[in-house]
Amino acid sequence: MLRTILFLIFSVSVLCAGCNHPTSPTPELISATKTPIPTNVGPVGPFEAEWEFVDSPVISSENLQIAVYAIGLDSLNTIVLYSVEGLDASNFSKFEANIQIRDNSGKIIELLSITPLAHHDQIHFGVMRFEPRPQDSSELFLRFDQDSDETKINEVPIARFREPPENPSTYNSRTYLLSVAETLEQSNYKIEFTGWIAPPSSVLTAIQDLSESSTVRRKATLLLDDMGTNTIYYIYVKFDSNWNATGTLINR
Repeated sequence: MLRTILFLIFSVSVLCAGCNHPTSPTPELISATKTPIPTNVGPVGPFEAEWEFVDSPVISSENLQIAVYAIGLDSLNTIVLYSVEGLDASNFSKFEANIQIRDNSGKIIELLSITPLAHHDQIHFGVMRFEPRPQDSSELFLRFDQDSDETKINEVPIARFREPPENPSTYNSRTYLLSVAETLEQSNYKIEFTGWIAPPSSVLTAIQDLSESSTVRRKATLLLDDMGTNTIYYIYVKFDSNWNATGTLINR
């Protein structure tokens, strides 16, 4: 009889213990270790000063208007992506002797070549390749002297360096890809530099040859908006590792 009573007490205890737990187990809480926040937080670095573009980089002379959209800077080249309009626009490459860049100290950066890329209506697009900037430069100015008269030289700032001087190791190792942050207007077109990238894939389908050469190292795109018809055009620019450029005009 005692054995039976003990068995009944044990069974009731087990059933009562089961009633104290829900049918679905509660997930175990995991305590996360928090990293203590320092009381004095200094700058995360190192921060380096940068080259930056200058607004409204446009030169106007009697028969030409030159607009600059993007600049590439490295220790071997100074690259300028431009458009030009005016009576002498189609002959712009013949004015090589009249185009220079000077820096803030008056040093002259000579033009090496002009590569026409494309033209649409009265606007001609191309790339100017100059000598590298001097290592101690902190401002760059594009100069155009159409009349060979020192008193009539037109120039416009195109780039500046924040917090000079530039670190020599940065000068030798880094490529700066700069671009204007505004839309410029020429010949009834709004022209915008959309970036150091290719046009959208939907636009590239308009090009029959979609293959990319292995020599292409950098890309750039300009968007042209016809203000009269709202027609959009693209100029797709490809650069090789030596900054040699080719351009394609695309009608979307």
